[in-house]
Amino acid sequence: MKTLFHYSSIFLFSFIFTHHIHAQSPTIRGAVGISSIRGELANSNPFKDKYGTDFSSTVTFPMTNERWAFTTEASYTSQTEEHDFINNPKILLKKQPESEIFQTYSQQAYLGVGLRYYLTRTINRYNPYQGQLLPYLGFSVGGIYTNVDLAGVETVPEGYGLRAQKGFEVSAQFEGGIGYVLTRKLTLEVFGALRPGFSDYWDGIKGVTETNDWLARAGVGLQFKL
Repeated sequence: MKTLFHYSSIFLFSFIFTHHIHAQSPTIRGAVGISSIRGELANSNPFKDKYGTDFSSTVTFPMTNERWAFTTEASYTSQTEEHDFINNPKILLKKQPESEIFQTYSQQAYLGVGLRYYLTRTINRYNPYQGQLLPYLGFSVGGIYTNVDLAGVETVPEGYGLRAQKGFEVSAQFEGGIGYVLTRKLTLEVFGALRPGFSDYWDGIKGVTETNDWLARAGVGLQFKL
């Protein structure tokens, strides 16, 4: 995963610096939504899981080829989860823990740069018309500040680990969405994003496998053409 991240970062910055960023029509999007840290104890059915909140702001700079755009994003997510070691079917207990349920409180602040690619062949980006649909895919790399707190923990099953943590790390993000042009200045966007982690402690719990946690985000935003 780290090797893929390094190569992806080199490709991203090389692409940006070898393509001209259009000097006009940057946009800014404010968005709200939900987030979920997907770890080994996450519910297999995402519709039954508990979700946190997500707030983000994204600035987009169109390139000379208007199907490509350079993006910068700042986002903040927070989530409180309850975990049950005793009644979770994913855990085979060898020793009964003293506490059945405990909580983890996870926060992430992300600042990244990336690229967005519009799937519509002629997107008419600099002169959008009302009702135009703009589906897109995006990729970014950046830094994350994580803050994980634990509550109600006494003992844990064999093979599992718990850790409260604070610190900086790097990550990538994959995004997809669609915009609906309301006016020449405003576009309504719906999006979803996945952020893989290099750590198994994003939810405060290290499981018995080597699979790292990852973050899922979804939301709706309003984009304003500057």
